[in-house]
This record gives sequence, structure tokens and C-alpha cells, in this order.
Amino acid sequence: MRQPMQILFVEDVETETELAVRELERGGIACSYKRVETEEALRDVLKTFKPDIVLSDFSLPRFDGMNALRIVRELLPDVPFIFVSGTIGEELAIQALHNGATDYVLKTNLRKLVPSVKRAIAEVRERQEKLRMEAALRQSENTLRDIVETIQEWIFETDSERRILFSNSYVSEILGCSREEIIGTSVDGFLDAEERGALIAEWSAKHDPAQVVNSVARRWRHRDGSSRWLEEKVIVRCDARGAPLGFRGALRDVTQRRLHEGHIARISRMHAMLSNVNSAIVRIRSRTELFKELCRVSVDIGGYAIAYVSVIEGATVKPLVWMGQGADFLRDLRIPLVATDRASSSLTAQALHSREVVVSNDVARDARPMYQRNDLLKRGYRSAAILPLEANGKVIGALSLYTAETGVFTESEIALLRELAGDISFAIQSIENERALHYLAFYDALTNMANRSLFSERLSQMISAAKENNRPIYLVLMDLERLHTINNSFGRHAGDQVIRAIGQRLLMAVGDGTHAGYCGANCFAIAVTAVDGENQLADWVRERITGAISEPISIDGNSLYITAKYGVASCPQDARDADMLLRNAEAALRWAKTHNEAYARYAVRMNTEVSERLTLENKLRQALELRQYVLHYQPKVRMDTGEISGVEALLRWQDPETGLVPPMKFIPLLEETGLIVDVGQWIIKQAIADHAQWTDLGLVPPRIAVNISAVQLHDADFVAQTLKLVSGIRPEDMYIEFEITESMLMSDIDQSIGKLRSLRDAGIKIAIEDFGTGYSSLSYLTKLPVDTLKIDRSFVNGITTDADKKAIVATIISMARSLGKVTVAEGVETREQHAFLRQMNCDEIQGYLISQPVSAELLVAQLRARILVH
Repeated sequence: MRQPMQILFVEDVETETELAVRELERGGIACSYKRVETEEALRDVLKTFKPDIVLSDFSLPRFDGMNALRIVRELLPDVPFIFVSGTIGEELAIQALHNGATDYVLKTNLRKLVPSVKRAIAEVRERQEKLRMEAALRQSENTLRDIVETIQEWIFETDSERRILFSNSYVSEILGCSREEIIGTSVDGFLDAEERGALIAEWSAKHDPAQVVNSVARRWRHRDGSSRWLEEKVIVRCDARGAPLGFRGALRDVTQRRLHEGHIARISRMHAMLSNVNSAIVRIRSRTELFKELCRVSVDIGGYAIAYVSVIEGATVKPLVWMGQGADFLRDLRIPLVATDRASSSLTAQALHSREVVVSNDVARDARPMYQRNDLLKRGYRSAAILPLEANGKVIGALSLYTAETGVFTESEIALLRELAGDISFAIQSIENERALHYLAFYDALTNMANRSLFSERLSQMISAAKENNRPIYLVLMDLERLHTINNSFGRHAGDQVIRAIGQRLLMAVGDGTHAGYCGANCFAIAVTAVDGENQLADWVRERITGAISEPISIDGNSLYITAKYGVASCPQDARDADMLLRNAEAALRWAKTHNEAYARYAVRMNTEVSERLTLENKLRQALELRQYVLHYQPKVRMDTGEISGVEALLRWQDPETGLVPPMKFIPLLEETGLIVDVGQWIIKQAIADHAQWTDLGLVPPRIAVNISAVQLHDADFVAQTLKLVSGIRPEDMYIEFEITESMLMSDIDQSIGKLRSLRDAGIKIAIEDFGTGYSSLSYLTKLPVDTLKIDRSFVNGITTDADKKAIVATIISMARSLGKVTVAEGVETREQHAFLRQMNCDEIQGYLISQPVSAELLVAQLRARILVH
């Protein structure tokens, strides 16, 4: 529990102190304080009381604030000192600040006290953290010095003439000389003429401080006259302007390794090849460019005669990129996947079918059937290795490596080739996954149309162009009717098919795909630039849009007729920018829906709805005080056992006038007004209380997931308040879990990571909700302190019929598994969906197939049953 702030008041009026304390507590600052009003009392109390902050009046009957400031600065120089006075003027305030006061606040304006105190305390903590970091830096320097002295490598620095300026003591183990003996001598004296010339040439060629020679081994002379093979890593030392000053390096003894030089040389090349390939994997995000770099590294570093990557095209395998002398013959090569009367089975086909590395260490004597054996021998290739490449569980092609020697591929090298194939396959899959996630950040997965974010950006560009040409631009928002009825009658998949079909028709009707988008919640947006007035716009909407959607849509043998309502706003008449244009078009659409009109043109009067929202806001404020909010719980079950693994807490409002209110009717307003912060704290407290009640009934309650909004996460006190609420639960026993959306995390990634880590330290698990509908790059996803990825219901709805959704869900599950995350599929409604998710090894599911959300009391029966699905 957070300790109260220790405050020392220098104040002669007790009521003034109480007013300040009340203001601080109203601002969320718990206080423990003492009050003095004389210099003697101040000096006495500071002997035993260490305040976090001093709040002082400026004028006192027997004392004055400036003397109090002087004493506090003398005895407690780091403690903030704030004048809280009703008499201090601007000149005196400036003098006080010059004398060391932190701030001043007028008693007539105490609302500034809390921010001033918080700011002062934060500054103190920042100074303390700076001191801590400086101490840590000194400790780090000492540690580095210890490491340099204890590491079993010769660490040295030289000037530009290679004279040794610094050496650690391990040089005696390497060359037999003490550190004192070697300082001032040149490294040239420890090398014979051939090695000395090579070293001088290689070191002199260094200009970039980041340029390091890896695994360069040469013979050095020991003091006793024997030779030692030392492996060196050397970089250039430069001054601030980049001018070379000398060299810095580390040498280690690899003499024993040279006894097996031939084998180790090949393995070293393979390791260097792997290192370079993995470096390429990190920086290259294009599959073709990655393949090109893979081939280059295989030839230049791996030492292979030729390397090429081939991809599957129908019944053949086609070389895509290649490297190596004489490799142009691959341009027209097509390798059959299946052996025929005219073609024997190829090593490539064998590797692709078996999904294993296939090796031939002697092409001429290999007893297996081999495609184009004679052609390979004619070109001088004696050994070959084929590495299958996979992505998302499918073989997509192969990396082929050829050498002019026989017997090259040992078991050790084959093991490294398997590792290489795995790394490349993982990289291909990551590139495909990131491409899919990037697409989802800007396009709606259901309709493949621009989502609201991308459409808004395009709308801004269209507005700029329209202004330059002095033409109006109209925004038409179209909301589909009866979707709820279709979902209830035929299932959500039917509603999704309707939305998808309408989206395709709109794109055809509009002609330019950049002029249409899907904003979610059954709402489409169309930008119209080709009309000159309201009458032409109405005709355009009637002929193009209404005409496009009026034709029936066939779903599962049923002809469904779709109608829509339209909201229209224009620029520059109704708005100056894209955001305002969207808001006003939405206001018009709401008006049309509220007044049951098919078509509504924006008018200023529509903004009177704001007053209605204020009424709703007041009711929502009272609902918390009157305990009208309730929690319902929807179970999550494990796929492997069917047992309840957790429940999601869902907020409901029991309005005395209208009954149980669905969340979408009031939660957006809670978030918009900030009420969600207090309501969110109530949700956590109520979830803890319900968990305790279930425990008292002899049940074993599962973990409880609580949805956290962006408003809550970005609230400065969110973490502290949350940790206070769960302080009675040990981290190892923690059962509270937070669900947070992707877009919320990515809006301020660094701050989000810090807050989530604090919560996880308390044992609270973190789940990303609606995963796949926002944008999380793979590089950030690996850094985020999250435990669970929840697959959005929009993907789950179509997984049994939509190949794209199947691929997306499979990708998310595969990616989560590779990152060690748990996957939970939302919105599971059918046995077919359940079966597919089980096949994909999804960890948990949630949805109406299991249970609809129920009250805490009704959940008891489900907890007693434990297993909800078989």
C-alpha cells in the first residue's frame, strides 16, 4: 500500500493547514503532517521528522517564510519547499524562488496546490534517479574493468603504429610476457614476415570503428619461441572527428582448434554464413531480397560454388534467384515435382516431399535416381544439398547448394544446414505475418476495403485537391439496416457475407477504390467529387449506391434484400477538414436513423443531440453512486480438456427506467467523459469480491479477465490505483487478468510497455484483445509484456468458409506459439469453428457455443460443472 506523503506545514493558522490537507487529499494525495509556527519549533521538529515536502506561509506573527526557507535549505537541501500564502507578491515570489523555493501557490487559488506538489515530488524523484544512475554507471565501469582483467582473452589497445598502449594481464598466458613488459612494444615483433604483412594490410584497411574482423586467425610467436594460433577481433580507435588513433582488439588462443583445421574451417564458414543470414533476416523485409542475400552469402561466405532459391509453380519448381559463376543456366530450368517417364526424381523434389534436408556427397556415385545427373557432372558439381523452405506450415520452395568437391557435407554441416533452413523459414513466415498485420492496419479484413483510418487519410488528400480546384466534396455515410435481424436469423456468417457483398458492389459502383471505405459497425463511407450540387448528389446516390445495393443477395439459398440509411455532409460548406466532415456526416446519419429517414443532409441543428448525451452522462454518473452497474461473466474453456480456464468480466447497466442496458449503449460515453476510470476501478473491486464469494462457496474460481480502455491505461494514476486494489493478492496467486486492444498499446508503445511491466510484476497477466484488427509490428510484439493473444471474432466467424480468414487465424496461432503466447479465440458459435480451432492448436475459446454472458450467481452452476464443452 502506498505510504502517505509526509508534509511539514509552517503555518500559524490550523484551519489554513486543514484546508490545504483537504485539497491535497481531494487531489489523490494521502497526507501525514506536522505543523510549526516558530523558528524554534521548526528546528526541533526537523531533528526527528523527515518531511517529503515543506509547505510554508510567507508571513507569520513570530516567524517569516524566508527564514523558514533558509533553515530548510540548510538542513534539508533536497526537500521541496513551496510557499502557500495569501500575501506574497510577484517580486517576493521571484526572490523566494531565487533563494531556493520550489514554487509558490496563493491561498486564494488552492486548486494549483496539488499539481505543484506532484510536480515538486516528481522533480525530487528525478534527481534521485539521476544519482542512482550515476552510481550504477560507476559500478558498470568497475564491472567492465573486472571483466577485462578476468576474461580469458588478450585485450589490448595500440596507437596507429601498432605500439601497445594498454594490455590486460592475460597476455602472459597468450604470449608469455607480463603486461609491464609488453607496454610500448609493437605487435609486429610477435609475428613473422608473412603474418606481419598480412596484419598490417588488414589493419590499415580499417576506417570504420564498427568494422570488425571475425574469426581471423594467424600465427603469433610465444616468448619461448613456439607458435600460437590466435584468433583476433580488431576495430579502429577514432577521435571525435573520426580520425584514426590506433586499434583496439581481443585475441584468444585457438591453437588446439587448428589441429582439426579442415573440418573446423568448413564449420566456421557455415557459422559465418548463418550469422550473416540472420543479420539479413533482421534488416531485410522483402522475401525476394532476402533470397538474393541468402544466395550471395552462401557463395561469398559459405564457399559454395553455386546457390539458388527455387519456388513451387504448379507441378514444377522454378529457380527464382541465384548466385555463383556459370549459374545463368538456371534461368530456363524447370524441375518437375513428380517423376515421369521422361524425368527421374530430382533431389529438389525429394527435399520438398520429405520436408527434410537432402544431401548427395557424390553426385556421380549416388545410387538414387537423380534428375539431370549428367548435366550437373558436366558443369563440375560433385556434391549437393537441398534445403526445403516453409511458411505457415506449407513448403514454398528450396535452397540448393552445389560444390565442386565430394564428401563436403558432414553430419555437423548438415545439422547447421537444418538450422539455416529453419531460420530462413521462420524469416519467411515472419515477413508474411508482418505483411498480413500491416494490411490489417489499413484495410478491413471482412470487406478488403480501406478502414476508417486509411479512408480518413485519403479523404484529407481529396479535400486538399478539391480546395485547389475550388470544387465541393461530399461525404456519404451509408448504414446497412436489418443486419441485426439477419445475424439473429441466419447467423453472423450471413451478416458478414452481406457486408462483404455490399462492399464489392460499392467498389464497382464508385469505380475508384480510394473513394470508398468501411468504417465498421455496418457503416460504409463514400467520397463523391464528380457532382456539382445537392440535386446531382441525390441522383448520384440513388442511381449508383442505392441501385447497387437494391439487388437481392443470395445467402445459403435465401434472397436477402438490403436497405440503408444515408448521412451526408460536404466540404467546405459543413466542414474544414476530414475529421470534421466525418463527424458531421455521422451526425446526419444518426439523425436519419433516429428519425427513421432514408437520407439526411447535415444541418447544425443536429448537434442538439449533444444535450441528450449530457443527460445520459448524468445518469451514468449517478449509476455508479446508486450501484446500478453489474458484472456478467462469459466463460473461456481450454481446448484440450473443455474445462473452464477463465471468465471475462463484462459491464452491464441496470437502468431502473429501461432495464438492463447493453454495453455499446453507454460504455463509449463512459470512455469519452472519463467516467470509465472510476467505473473501471469498481469493476476490478467487484471482480475480486465475486471471486471471494465463489471461494466461500467451496468452488475453485478461475482467473477473471477485465477489459481496460485506453482512457484507463493512459490515466496517470491507473497503475498505482490498480496495484492498491490487488495489494491483498500475492503475485503467485493473482487471478486478475487485463484485456487491452492492439491500437491502445501502439498509440504510446513505450509508456504502455512500462505500465504493463509494473502490472505483470504484481502477477496480473496481460492479453491483447481483438488481435489482428489493429497493428502490432513483430518487432514491438516481441517486446510487449503480454501473455495472451485474443483472436478477434471477425476472423473466427468465417474460418470454416473463408480461406483468407483461415490463413490469418492459423498465422496468429502459429506466431503466438513461436513467441510463447497463449491464444484465445473469441466469438466461437459453431462446432465447425471449434473443430477448426482445435486442429490449429488454439489454446482456449470463448463464445456462445460455450455460454452467453451470465450473472455471477448463475455462473456458480457452470463453475460446479467445470467442463462446458466436449
